[in-house]
Amino acid sequence: VQSWDRGGSSPEFSAIPSVVDIMVSFREVRSMNLLASIAVYAFLLCFSAQGARSAECTLSPDIRGELAKTSNAVAVPSDFDSHIAPLLALRQRHPDDLLVHELYQDAVQGYGIEGHLRQLTEEYQVLSMQHPDDLMYDYLYARSLMGRNTPAAIREIAKLLESHPDFAPGHRALAEIYSAAAFRNDDKGKAEREHFLSLCPGSILQQRP
Repeated sequence: VQSWDRGGSSPEFSAIPSVVDIMVSFREVRSMNLLASIAVYAFLLCFSAQGARSAECTLSPDIRGELAKTSNAVAVPSDFDSHIAPLLALRQRHPDDLLVHELYQDAVQGYGIEGHLRQLTEEYQVLSMQHPDDLMYDYLYARSLMGRNTPAAIREIAKLLESHPDFAPGHRALAEIYSAAAFRNDDKGKAEREHFLSLCPGSILQQRP
């Protein structure tokens, strides 16, 4: 079993949960490129959080439409840049959308190797410094540590939740970490999942390796 924290190539995301909690393995949909998979996940983010109005819970219809267009792009499976470029452009168009940043991070973590992940962390560390006391960027920096230094990510996200207990993305991130094989903690995972779903009813969680 491949550990989530590693120094080599990035592990595959093991699954995307559907609105009825059916886990669809990325290994079973290799014919889909990552952009298509992200577009599917983004659609589920919008559809499954029907009652949630917060930008912390669901993507806007406009952004979902943009993602649907990028999913039609054809990329060479091993070409990191061609997979990341559309999401990087999306982030540039929506720099204040937290979920767009998360999708970009997930793409880098899904296709990148150690050097890409290090650059991702450095990039979000700089953004956090450029936006002092900004919860979104502090969280995104902590989240960028997932996969390279997940224990540090847990500590930093938990620290943010001490002062912002109803920050839904933080609870989602911890719930996903505690469901991963390398960091599995059923009690903590259940608590974080329930807290997240109380803030974003009907939302979904990624199943990470």
